[in-house]
Amino acid sequence: MIREVVWERRHMRLEEKINALTSMAETGNKLLVNLSSSEEAPSFIEKFPLSSIEEFEELEEQLQSNYSLYKALVKELARRSSEEDASFVYKLLYFLLKDSVAKEYSLTGKVGADGVMKKRFCDTKLHKAILDAGKKPALAHVGVDKINKKIGEWFRQTGTRMRRSLGRTE
Repeated sequence: MIREVVWERRHMRLEEKINALTSMAETGNKLLVNLSSSEEAPSFIEKFPLSSIEEFEELEEQLQSNYSLYKALVKELARRSSEEDASFVYKLLYFLLKDSVAKEYSLTGKVGADGVMKKRFCDTKLHKAILDAGKKPALAHVGVDKINKKIGEWFRQTGTRMRRSLGRTE
C-alpha cells in the first residue's frame, strides 16, 4: 500500500514536469528545466554566468512569468551557498554574472565611479532569488541586511575586477 502511494506521487510529479515542459515549449521558452526524475541541477544552469544585458533581461522575463523556473533557480543557489556567513553572496554572484553585465548594475541604482547611472539590481528577480536562497536554515542568522551589503560591495568592486583581469591578459 505504501509503495503504491509513493509511486502515485512520483507519477504525479512526473506528469507536472511534463506539463511544465509542454507549456514552456508552446510559449517558446528558451530556458528549460531538466525534467529527469533525479535531483540533478536544472539544465538552464549551463547559461551561467550571464554575459550580456540581453541574456540578463531574458532571464528576468522568464523568472517573472515562470514560477517553477524561479523555484529551481532558488534551489540551485541555495545548494551552492555552502558557507555559513554572508560570503556565500560573492560565490553566487560570480556564478550568475560576468563582470561585463555587473558593471551595468548597482544594488540601488546609483551613479557609478564612471559617472554613468547604474540599473537597480534590488528590483530584479535574480536579487530576490539570492535573498530567498539565503533563507535556508544554515544561513538564517545572516539576514537580509548583511546579504544586501555583500551584494552592494560585489557590484562596487566590479571595476577593480575588470581592471585586474585586463592586466592579466596583457
